[in-house]
Amino acid sequence: MNYRKALLIFISLVIFIQISERLLFIIIPMWLLERSFSATEIGGIFSAAGIVIMLAKFMISKLSDRWGRKRIMVAGLFTTAVSSVLYPFAPRLYDYAIVKSIQETGNQFHNSVKNAMIGDAFKGEKRTRAISALGTALPLGRACAMIIGIIITTFLSVVYGFYIAAISVFVAGMVILLFYREGGFVKSRKRIIGLHGITTPIILISLASLFNMLSYTVAYSPGFFVLSKSLGLTENSLFYYFLLAYVISAFFAYRTGSWITKHGKKNMLIITGFSYGLFTSFYSVATSTLLLVSFLIVIAVSFYIYSIAFRNVLLDLTDEERRGEQTGFSKLISETGLIIGPVLGGLLIDFVSLQSAFIVAGLFGIIGSFFVIFLKRYG
Repeated sequence: MNYRKALLIFISLVIFIQISERLLFIIIPMWLLERSFSATEIGGIFSAAGIVIMLAKFMISKLSDRWGRKRIMVAGLFTTAVSSVLYPFAPRLYDYAIVKSIQETGNQFHNSVKNAMIGDAFKGEKRTRAISALGTALPLGRACAMIIGIIITTFLSVVYGFYIAAISVFVAGMVILLFYREGGFVKSRKRIIGLHGITTPIILISLASLFNMLSYTVAYSPGFFVLSKSLGLTENSLFYYFLLAYVISAFFAYRTGSWITKHGKKNMLIITGFSYGLFTSFYSVATSTLLLVSFLIVIAVSFYIYSIAFRNVLLDLTDEERRGEQTGFSKLISETGLIIGPVLGGLLIDFVSLQSAFIVAGLFGIIGSFFVIFLKRYG
């Protein structure tokens, strides 16, 4: 598959997935808060979903080295689509936990192999260019989601967001099913059980990602939305503010490739990881909408630059035969934060204070940068 065709396929994939993911990102916690669930209960729903898929996650990535990434990707996208339409029909806490678990299972299927597929499709210098382009598509896809969210909350009903999210991720699955030709990776002959290609650098980058994930989940599952509600913000206003953050982030993401070339991938990881953590802690003093949105924009810009640099560093550390296993291991470690973070954030909010959750989240983000410093020194 030539570079342009592969890039177009993956840009389409990113945009459609992000439309679905970002609609649900805002709608689900606000939907639950409006139904009087506590922060701990909402955190429990997110953490329960993480527990369900965590044990199978690494095996999924290793199976992709044998069975092919495409099958795993398509199965995950279609599962996510099915789960999205079930949310409006889940009346109880227990039901939400089940639906969220199904959704996260689908998410982990396609997320577990996405980095490996990108590594297979793009080689050498083209990989850095492709990842920068995909990193730009990420906030643009999320901006599209915000525009859709604005239309829904202004003219229709929030419940339509679940159905549009399902349609969008289903279209993503069809794009891969119909247009992506798998190839470019060496089929692994290693056993499914066991670790064979996990090096010290991969462990270090995975730990950096873990603390970044803890920062994210503690702050946003559901701390940010509790803060937003206390400031009187609605779903409609959040869609507007996130749209602004994503449009600004897209500009910086577009420039990231040249910055990486100039300053180095690991240096960009250190700087943006520290910035992400520091400004997340500043949510604790966000006493107005202006401060909230200002911090949100800086955090968003830091995150998208971080994600582009991170993917470049991770794929540089992998080898062709074990790429699914290696990227899956990194995801397995980092997304342990999906289990710990939401419950920790909910407990801090309910039993300490909302501000404490943001301070802890910020510290996690800053700690993640130190693992990249260790990685840089390791060589």
